[in-house]
Amino acid sequence: MSQVRIHERSHTGEKPFWCRTCGLKMSIKGNLDKHERTHLNDSGSFFRCSKCDYRSYQAHNVLRHERLVHHKKKTRRRKKARNASTPSLQ
Repeated sequence: MSQVRIHERSHTGEKPFWCRTCGLKMSIKGNLDKHERTHLNDSGSFFRCSKCDYRSYQAHNVLRHERLVHHKKKTRRRKKARNASTPSLQ
């Protein structure tokens, strides 16, 4: 298929590829192939979050998810700023 034809679909809204599991329609077959992998059963090769049901085909996505969603920020005590008029002891 030519790149021009694929590009034309962005204007026409044509979506000739559809997911056999959920019926989602796509204009680019490669996007459909990637989407269909989300329907694999538990024996698929997903990377899973250790704290919730999130899963991904890419380990870095799970690591990012865990950092952003589950990471509790440790509160750090800030050192008080020295007052410029206070002499420093050395």
